[in-house]
Amino acid sequence: MTFKKGERNEFNEIITEVHSYGPDFIIYEVAGDIIRYHSSNPEMARRFVQLSDSAVRIPYLTGKNHSLKSLAKDGVIQALTAIAHGDSESGTRQIELTILRLIGLRQIGSKLEYLSGSISLILALIVITIFFFLAKTLQENALFLLYAITCGSLGSFLSVMLNLSKLELQIDVPPMNIALGASRVIIGIVSAILAYLLMKANLLFGVLAQGDSQYAILVLCTVAGFSETLIPNVMRSLESRQGNKK
Repeated sequence: MTFKKGERNEFNEIITEVHSYGPDFIIYEVAGDIIRYHSSNPEMARRFVQLSDSAVRIPYLTGKNHSLKSLAKDGVIQALTAIAHGDSESGTRQIELTILRLIGLRQIGSKLEYLSGSISLILALIVITIFFFLAKTLQENALFLLYAITCGSLGSFLSVMLNLSKLELQIDVPPMNIALGASRVIIGIVSAILAYLLMKANLLFGVLAQGDSQYAILVLCTVAGFSETLIPNVMRSLESRQGNKK
């Protein structure tokens, strides 16, 4: 059987490209960016099958992304060619390297999804704040609380940026990653509101709530949004105090 571009293989697939060939093997591509191989050498065919088993994760990692498919295709072709020339170790290494590259790129994509969730919510909040600032339809206290909320969201975004490299996200559920990014900003917003109320009630840095200390309050709302432990620790402290009074 011949394997030439435009002809059909044993699976009735049209061959779109021949990538590598030798006296007893051929590596080619069929429609759909699928890499196939054929060998008249039983030992080589066995090694090809073993490599295919190692590469089983690749379609899952590439998904429908054409750039990832292209990267994976090049890696698989190089690996199969190395095996065809008797270098099984290099072929296996090439597949492992390709998988690691795909995982790394998918992780970057997941983190960008996470960031998009955070940024979208923050931008919406900034637009709302600017609108009410220009419209002057809110009372001064309500407008200042809106400033505090915005500062809390910015604090949470700073925390997101600093910890982004440590995040481990799912690589195949974009909506979840976007929702997780938005949820971190929501936590920052809630923390800023609680910080503001606690300061106004003289339960947290009460002295700052007195007099002309608006900038200090905004700074602390930013810190509350940034920190994931400040407000929870304060709430636990207040709960402990109330428990001791009983």
